Amino acid sequence: MRRTIALLLGGCILTSIPGCVREEKTEVGAQLASEAQISKYKDGTYSVETKPDHEGYFTKAEVHIEKGRITSIDWNIFDTNREDRIFDETYEEVFAGNERYKQQCRDDLKGAKTYSSKLVETQDIDAVDAVTGATWTNLKFKEAAQLALNEAEGEK
Repeated sequence: MRRTIALLLGGCILTSIPGCVREEKTEVGAQLASEAQISKYKDGTYSVETKPDHEGYFTKAEVHIEKGRITSIDWNIFDTNREDRIFDETYEEVFAGNERYKQQCRDDLKGAKTYSSKLVETQDIDAVDAVTGATWTNLKFKEAAQLALNEAEGEK
């Protein structure tokens, strides 16, 4: 009986060790893959401007890369219908009298303020999720950021 218990315990321990080794290898592999992805960017400052969309909004972005990593991104949305007015804290006055659109501006601005730091943190544009109510600014951010990152990779 004791021999059976000892064999069972020994078998449990031996079968758990390969799982630990595989998990460690997976983490190391993910880290190496992540480092390879990061290092694909050439150091420099990359400035881009998107074309105006069907509503007349366009985005300008400037991405800074150091040691192959995204260190910062400055970006803004502009409205060609209002003399290239910037989408900022005052933009909601464009929709005076329309509380629904004013609230949409507030929601989009709230999201817009988070996207740059999220990209710097994750180094992955696909990991920059839209904030609730701010999908529009998320799409604008990703479009401009991706153009700049393409340049940093040497693509046009």
